[in-house]
Amino acid sequence: MLSRSPPIATDRPRQPTGIARARAIHSEKRLKNECEGLIEGAIPQKSSTAIGSNFD
Repeated sequence: MLSRSPPIATDRPRQPTGIARARAIHSEKRLKNECEGLIEGAIPQKSSTAIGSNFD
């Protein structure tokens, strides 16, 4: 029991940090992908509608 508790104690703080980092990286990637997708999808629409309205 005593020999098992130290490694578990050292492993526990390491795992949450890794999970937290993975979650943070995933959330950042998701936000970046969503923002880039929205920006890429919104700018052409706005520019095309603006050009269309200008031509009209």
